[in-house]
Amino acid sequence: MLSRCVLFERHGVPQESGEAVKWLREAAEQDDPAAQFNLGMLYETGQGVPQNYAEAVKWYRESAEHGYPAAQFNLGVFYERGQVVPQNFEEAVKWYLAAAEQECAPANAISACAIKPGVACHKTSASHEVVIRAARQGDKTAQHNLGLHYAEFETGAAKADGDETTEAES
Repeated sequence: MLSRCVLFERHGVPQESGEAVKWLREAAEQDDPAAQFNLGMLYETGQGVPQNYAEAVKWYRESAEHGYPAAQFNLGVFYERGQVVPQNFEEAVKWYLAAAEQECAPANAISACAIKPGVACHKTSASHEVVIRAARQGDKTAQHNLGLHYAEFETGAAKADGDETTEAES
C-alpha cells in the first residue's frame, strides 16, 4: 500500500518512483506476488525504471507462478504476442485460463486467442466455456468475439454444406 502511495501520490505522499521501486523490489524478492506484479508493471511501462520487457516478464512469471491473476493475464499477453518470449498460443491460453479461473479479465485475452479461427488453441473447450461465462457476465469484448465466432461458424458450416452438395451432385 505504501508503495502505491509513493508511486501514485495518494494520501498526501508525494510521488517518488525511486522509492516505490526500492520497496516493491524488497517485497518482490521476498516472494510477495502483488509486489512482483507491480514491479513487472513498472518495467513494462518504464515508470521509475528503464523500460525492460524481459524484466517485466521475469516479474510477471514470478507472480503468476504464485497464483496472482493479473500477472497470469499479463504473462499470457506476452506469450500471445510473442514479445520477449517465443509466441506460443497454448502457453498464452494456459495463463489466460489460470487468470480467468480467478475471474480476472477472461474476455480480453481468452476470446482473442481461444476463438480465433486458425489459432492453435482455438478449439479448447475450457477456453470456449470461459468466453461464454464472460459474455454472460456482461463483458462486451467477450460478447463481441463470441458473436463473431458464431457468425464465422455458421458461414463455415454453410460453405461446408454447399461443398458437400456440390460434390454429391458431381
